[in-house]
Amino acid sequence: MRHNLIQARKQKGYTQAKTSAFLGVTEQQYQRLEYGKSDGRTKTWEKLYELFDGTVPMNQLMQNT
Repeated sequence: MRHNLIQARKQKGYTQAKTSAFLGVTEQQYQRLEYGKSDGRTKTWEKLYELFDGTVPMNQLMQNT
């Protein structure tokens, strides 16, 4: 799981549905990203970094623990 990604999303008060809509992907695709079952595209990570106002470094968002 990518705990930093999940934590950043929850701190902003976003649901998986809202986050996936922002990214332009299905909720299932976003869930695979959170659970570490997908690496995602660079553009996706850049959008997430933007969505979370850069509060968490991108490499920490991507970290799969």
